[in-house]
Amino acid sequence: MLNVITGSQGFVGKALVERLQQLHLPYLATTRLTKDKKSLQVLNGICHFVDLSKPESLIPKRFFDQPFRLIHLAWCTGERKSFQANAAQVHHLAGLLDYWTGKGLSEVIALGSAEEYAEAGGKLSDRSVPHGNFSPYGWGKRTAYHLVKSWAKKSDIKTSWLRPFIIYGPGQQGNMLIPYAIEKALNNESGDFTDGKQQRDFLYIDDLIDAVANVISIPHQGFKSYQLGNGSPIEVCEILQTIHLFGHCRSEWNYGAIPRRPGEPVEQYADIRRTKKELKWRPKIDFEEGINLTLQWARKVRLCKAS
Repeated sequence: MLNVITGSQGFVGKALVERLQQLHLPYLATTRLTKDKKSLQVLNGICHFVDLSKPESLIPKRFFDQPFRLIHLAWCTGERKSFQANAAQVHHLAGLLDYWTGKGLSEVIALGSAEEYAEAGGKLSDRSVPHGNFSPYGWGKRTAYHLVKSWAKKSDIKTSWLRPFIIYGPGQQGNMLIPYAIEKALNNESGDFTDGKQQRDFLYIDDLIDAVANVISIPHQGFKSYQLGNGSPIEVCEILQTIHLFGHCRSEWNYGAIPRRPGEPVEQYADIRRTKKELKWRPKIDFEEGINLTLQWARKVRLCKAS
């Protein structure tokens, strides 16, 4: 079956494309049309430019009416704080499901987020109920979850909602916690952080991709949702101190310089017991190894840019 990946040029998308290529699984890597086509990274697969506001553009006409698996990763994370932008992402997903039902769409895999639980804390299972105020991004993902679940029950098509908690690893860039801290460490710069006493669940990118590969290989009908994480919380300051140490940073970091978000839970981590049992999956990379691998990648990128 053809694997059609939206958001193939994102952090998770690039890692998934590489894995599918290693597994010799056919794939179609879709991405938004950009001015710089040379920056696209596709490994021996087909790259297709798509406008998700036009669902009929998802795949080339030569693939019409052939069975395909939609792996939906596309989401405008650069606009996480905009309800309108996140509503548009939900609208795009709804358009894809509406248009392609009965036209070859045979399976759906989509990614959620721990932010779907809003301000709920503690050990969170797929049955946990969100409470408190949603971030725009969390609201968008939770709305997409209900959309996909309702569609799957109506269509009876195999659908999997994977809910990773905090993903990190080689290839991640931007102002998220770990890439920001790594940039500061390698630049030997002072960084501003919260007190870091929050406890969170960090998942290395390869472990997430393992879960996607396992979902592809395990048959089921209808809707399933899976929690993805290490299954145990780690203090954010412990992650930051590991980056500071492994990154050989000599500058002091300012803990407590940034206030925590109002309503932010002290502890939030994934209950992965059912995921391990049903997907035959467990995380393999602990946070120290994961941070070390991510730092190695970041150093290589710097060397390539400098040469």
